[in-house]
Amino acid sequence: MNDKTWARIKKYTEHQGTSGQEHLVRQALRQDMQPLVDEIHQDGLGGIFGVKNINRLMHRASCLRRIWMKSALLLRIFCLLARLK
Repeated sequence: MNDKTWARIKKYTEHQGTSGQEHLVRQALRQDMQPLVDEIHQDGLGGIFGVKNINRLMHRASCLRRIWMKSALLLRIFCLLARLK
C-alpha cells in the first residue's frame, strides 16, 4: 500500500462516524470525490456514489477525432502539393 492510499484511509477513519452520525465522513468523501466525477448521488441509507457522465467523454473523443481527420486531410494536401512541384 502506498503512502497516498494510507493517508486517505487514515483521514476517513479518523472522522467521527458513529452510527447515525456519519455526515462528517460523507462530507469528507464528497469533497475529495467532487473534482473526479460529474455528479454525486446519495441514497436513502446515506451511501454516496460518484457518477462519470459518459456522454461528455464521448463528445470529447468525437472532437479529437474531428481534429485528427482535419490534420490528416491537411497532411494529404501538403503531400499532393509537394508532388506537383
